[in-house]
Amino acid sequence: MDLISLLICGGVVVFAGGLLLLVVVSSFFSSGADKKKAANWGPIASRLGLQLVDDPGSLARLEGAWRGHRTQVRVVRRHESNHGNDVSDEFVWTHIVVYWPRSADLGMSVSKLGAVMAMLGNTVGRKRIQIGDPQFERAVFVRGNDPAGVAAFLQPPLRAEVQRVAHLHDYVEFTDFGGAVTIHGWADEQEIVRWLDELAKVVDVAVAVHGA
Repeated sequence: MDLISLLICGGVVVFAGGLLLLVVVSSFFSSGADKKKAANWGPIASRLGLQLVDDPGSLARLEGAWRGHRTQVRVVRRHESNHGNDVSDEFVWTHIVVYWPRSADLGMSVSKLGAVMAMLGNTVGRKRIQIGDPQFERAVFVRGNDPAGVAAFLQPPLRAEVQRVAHLHDYVEFTDFGGAVTIHGWADEQEIVRWLDELAKVVDVAVAVHGA
């Protein structure tokens, strides 16, 4: 191997080592910051009347009842590929859920209708369900395994509240289990309360329509 090849190989090794060190250091500081934030969730749980639950799969997890409805607030760290490349990025997400009294068992998903979904139309796995309400159908993206069942579940009063809350955030979704929002990063206490209240309002209407 000539001198130039040795220099190139050496440069590659140094670069790879530096990159690995950067990842290790970044993970170390991220882990420390996460632990510090997670430690603050004990007092938050007490103030909100929720329980801090030990969950190895989460950075932090709260469970309990909010306005009489079962709820869960969970923070997770996920690796996500960067546009299909081999490189992946780490993201922290806070997932807040307020559950229906009973699962709808319809394969239902209702979310904000963004420009990308509008362009996709009826692609595989994203077939839109027609429920006879053009204004609602233009505002949100509805899918499910049982179109008639989803239409029956989304009675007009519930439909209006689902549409209102779905447009408060890009990552709000209503499924068989309840209403949920996914927030980038660690949600603070004020944000958690705000979303628990908004999602609980939708579940309140569902209870009024379908019963507890």
